[in-house]
Amino acid sequence: MNKLPIDLRLLIRTLGVRFYQENIGFFFVLLGFGLGILRPTEHIYLIQATVGSAYVLGIVLIAWGLFCLKAIVFTSQQLEAPGYEWIRETTLLPLLRQIVVWMWVMLLQCLLPTIYVGIIVFQAIYYQQWPSVALGAVFLLIVYTLGIWRAIHKTYHPGTGRTTSMFTLRLNRWMVKPVYLWFGIALLKQYPVSLLLTKLLSLGLLLITAQLYMHDTYDYRLLTVTVLASGFSHTMLMYRYHHFQHISLLFFRNLPISLTQRFSTNLLTVALILLPEFAVLLRQFGPEVGWVTAGWHIPLLISFLMVIYHSRLLQVIPEEKFFQWLFYTFVIYFLLIMFSIPPLLLLLTNFFVAAALFRIHYYHHEPSLPE
Repeated sequence: MNKLPIDLRLLIRTLGVRFYQENIGFFFVLLGFGLGILRPTEHIYLIQATVGSAYVLGIVLIAWGLFCLKAIVFTSQQLEAPGYEWIRETTLLPLLRQIVVWMWVMLLQCLLPTIYVGIIVFQAIYYQQWPSVALGAVFLLIVYTLGIWRAIHKTYHPGTGRTTSMFTLRLNRWMVKPVYLWFGIALLKQYPVSLLLTKLLSLGLLLITAQLYMHDTYDYRLLTVTVLASGFSHTMLMYRYHHFQHISLLFFRNLPISLTQRFSTNLLTVALILLPEFAVLLRQFGPEVGWVTAGWHIPLLISFLMVIYHSRLLQVIPEEKFFQWLFYTFVIYFLLIMFSIPPLLLLLTNFFVAAALFRIHYYHHEPSLPE
């Protein structure tokens, strides 16, 4: 790292490493699924099926394309964020130098898709599937070209985002939205790619587990572990919800609203975010594990997100250590489930901890305001 030019080192630390830090929950679940659930032979079969079928290859490329789009959107948002104006000084570099610098940043952010699609291309060459080779190469070319162009364009033309139309402003004034809908609307407007990827991963885990129940016999612990992984895959969304409520809506704390109403608003907001998971749990797992078992996993999933969100109120956990702390929490939950701790006990404990954290620390929490 020290042998790299100073401009490249700074961008890697600011945009590359930060991208992984802010999405650690997503990457942890993704790697846990890829390395913990799928065996090496299954990875080989999946890649072979991808090479031999244009339909499967298209699905894989769309999924990884959304991942790369998430990285591109992240870079654009960082270039607009306060405190990152110095990145725009890269416009003083020669154009070729800018392209090389941003290509390295894209390579770090899109390392997983690049490796996976690269393996597919090499397998396609081995089996002489030349259309698959062409599709993989064109995919990488488009992704890197789009990412580099978007970053350079943002450095030359900052503040060129979308503006709200007069019709939308009038519609917002006419239709009063409940408080528990505010964050969901903000997610759809500001972080649609992050929301989509989180839902793809969460629902994918649940659907794969449902297929396992259909073809073999498992106890409730497999479903509980899947619900745990699905909940922790929403870590980044809960992080954004904390930022939304305590920084974007800083005035909300001074309104004459009781703690019970505030906690209920958080509960409803989390429940609305998890509506797709509720439908899958009832539809896919009800006939297999029983409607009662599938039903009480719904509040259990809510409780995991409530613990993640309200743990941000703890001042004793530095922001840079928060995701590391969540990793240890995930491991503890996993061990408790494997040792057959009753899920009902986990459910009650989670809600008790979330409510206690909220009651004790809500008015004492001092959010880190952007400079």
